[in-house]
Amino acid sequence: MSYIRLHKDAFFRRYGNVGYLWQQIDRRSIVIDNNGAMFFEELTRSPQTVQEISTRLSQKYNGVKVQELEQDYVAFMQKFIPLNFVLMADTPEALTAQEKTFSYAALTNHTPTAAKRSLSATEQETTVNDFLINHFEEHPQLLSLQIEITPNCNLRCVHCYLSCGLPNPETNISLSTEQICKVLDEFKAMGGLQVTFTGGEAMLNKDLPKLLRYARKKDLDIWILSNAALLSDELLDVMKETNVAGVQVSLYSMVDAEHDAVTQVKGSCAKSKKSIEKLIEANIPVQLACPIMKENFHSFETVLQWGHERHLEVKTNSNIFAKADFSTENLTHRISLQEQEEIIKRTLKNSTIYQERLLTVDPRSNMPQAQDPVCGAGRYMLCLETSGNFYPCPGFKLLLGNCKTQSLQEIWAHSPELNKLRHLTNAAYGKCLKCPSRMYCNLCPGKLYNESAGDMFKLSDYFCEVAHINRRIAEDFIAQHKK
Repeated sequence: MSYIRLHKDAFFRRYGNVGYLWQQIDRRSIVIDNNGAMFFEELTRSPQTVQEISTRLSQKYNGVKVQELEQDYVAFMQKFIPLNFVLMADTPEALTAQEKTFSYAALTNHTPTAAKRSLSATEQETTVNDFLINHFEEHPQLLSLQIEITPNCNLRCVHCYLSCGLPNPETNISLSTEQICKVLDEFKAMGGLQVTFTGGEAMLNKDLPKLLRYARKKDLDIWILSNAALLSDELLDVMKETNVAGVQVSLYSMVDAEHDAVTQVKGSCAKSKKSIEKLIEANIPVQLACPIMKENFHSFETVLQWGHERHLEVKTNSNIFAKADFSTENLTHRISLQEQEEIIKRTLKNSTIYQERLLTVDPRSNMPQAQDPVCGAGRYMLCLETSGNFYPCPGFKLLLGNCKTQSLQEIWAHSPELNKLRHLTNAAYGKCLKCPSRMYCNLCPGKLYNESAGDMFKLSDYFCEVAHINRRIAEDFIAQHKK
């Protein structure tokens, strides 16, 4: 007799007539058809026999014998075993024994922390991401929710677009844990998949362990955004217990003085590094975020090296946002255009993936079309602020509604501002469509909105110049290697 259950890192959701599978460690997504979705709907995280499942399915497939369904079910599910979506064995104990779990010790210098693979179970030419974009264009589906669970922060980062940690009577009115849990109830009922807890500094909320346990009860893919300086042994144990998918930690430099110059708190670098090592020791996936600014321009690559030596994914970004309250004093820390050029050249020199892409992919294939959506805002994600306000994404504080007076479903379906964003296409940015550097530009309404005091259509000369620099360097590289 065969027993079967979902892998602990796998998630299934049905969206209309398709099924969506997500593996949180590999970050692998698969789309399956209606019949496959019916098969996966029978799976749980507790062991069941294939015979039990087939008996239930026989009531949906009239005229098909249980034995025939058993054979079809096993044959279908076996394809998902090597992909770590499904476990199948002769006993419940054997299921647990064969379950592969994330371990840093198992990684090598040639093993990426996240595979980042997407594939279609039907092997269609359309990729999963393209499929979902097209599907959600007609049927917007809330997949990801970021929740600010406290406005307070233990650091005072000079570039921060949220002004966290500074006294502000309005932002210090926080949602209760019960209110957050109610939103999580609504989110799961709508088919939500991923929740991210952030702040401020998420670890300043004493109920973070309770929220992690509640999100696990709701079977959500859980992330935490943090500086990790306040990580306790108790919280670490709860992270392991609740199978947190990952913790993104901000780290600006391995030179303590330069990191601390960004956070404006002496000793913060040492505390964050110590916590990261504890997370690694506990086999909790860690991703490093390293924004590049004047303070760490000459040392940010030490974070890349340190992270890669520990098999950590490191994300860098040199495009600092203006503040969400429209003040722009943090932009004094933004690197100059000359420094941007140096960053782009260094990135190209050290990234074989970027080099290969430039030499094999025609840049014209990436040209934005007038009818294409500008971004995912309003299509698959939302951000909930501590005041109860919903926004399109972190930092883009265009008010969509408030959880204290409206349900999440009501806001998602009927918010006028959200519906406008869903219909926002590149046609709204006519100048960009004519720009020769448009395929090297990351058009973001949120960063334009902040920098222009609320006008998401007003282009930024700075970001335009960065795109031109990026195109020039890329075209020079292509010309040199195609002689």
